[in-house]
Amino acid sequence: MFKRKSRSSFRLKKIILLIFIAGVLILIGKIVYFEYYKLCGRCYKPIAPNTVSQMRDDANLTMWYSKDNGSLPPPDHRIYVYRISTDAQGGVKGVYEVRDYKKAIETKPLMITSDQLKSLLAAASKINPDSDESINSGCTGGSVKSIEITQIDKVLLKASGYSCAGSVTNESLEKASSEIENIISM
Repeated sequence: MFKRKSRSSFRLKKIILLIFIAGVLILIGKIVYFEYYKLCGRCYKPIAPNTVSQMRDDANLTMWYSKDNGSLPPPDHRIYVYRISTDAQGGVKGVYEVRDYKKAIETKPLMITSDQLKSLLAAASKINPDSDESINSGCTGGSVKSIEITQIDKVLLKASGYSCAGSVTNESLEKASSEIENIISM
């Protein structure tokens, strides 16, 4: 009888130990997963490819392009926003807006021709939506540029880049932005 009780308590201890080890392994796995996810925030979210060049027409199109003047204190910080859209027939209209942190400071119409729109879309088709966030890790005081092009409810391009101390996180957006700004200012 003594041996039998010993075997049963040994099995019970073994089962408890295995449950404890499984619990510890699950806990460690969850911690590692969440720490990795914090470091690699969008690793699990696929980045949509740039499909601007695959458009059949430019009807019902909306383009937002913005840039800022860096991380300046509130009285001097500015965000420059260009919104260009087309109607169902392809008619083009645009708005230029200067914003501070909270509100629009200046808003005025932006005259864009259909030829300028085609040039803007050609420049945008060269932009890679992915950016390398590790390039400017730790750099502060830089400026942000972003672009988004949609057609009805479909996102054709969504990209952003951060420039700081001579480095940029999205080289293709940086190159295309000067072309975009030249076309808009024509």
